[in-house]
Amino acid sequence: NTYQMDWSHVYGRASKILRWDEDNAILLCRHCHFNFWHHAPLEAAQWFNEKYPGRKSHLQEKLNLRHSVSLQGYIKINVKLKKRLEELTGKPIDDKA
Repeated sequence: NTYQMDWSHVYGRASKILRWDEDNAILLCRHCHFNFWHHAPLEAAQWFNEKYPGRKSHLQEKLNLRHSVSLQGYIKINVKLKKRLEELTGKPIDDKA
């Protein structure tokens, strides 16, 4: 069987400070993403906390810092993500693309 995989946010995309944070992402099959993660949030939260102990509190700490992130902070996040993407793909990132 082949499954369509979805990247899902733990805290939704509206949480700008966590939107591109790797700790805020999980990979789910399409069925689980929509039929479990979005439609059974209490059960999904319990599963997440059991599967990834401590990750929720780690994300909440980051979320609480959202008001202290400056433009420089966002630039650093951007640079970090580009470096991470280069590591994962093995290809340099062209900023002009």
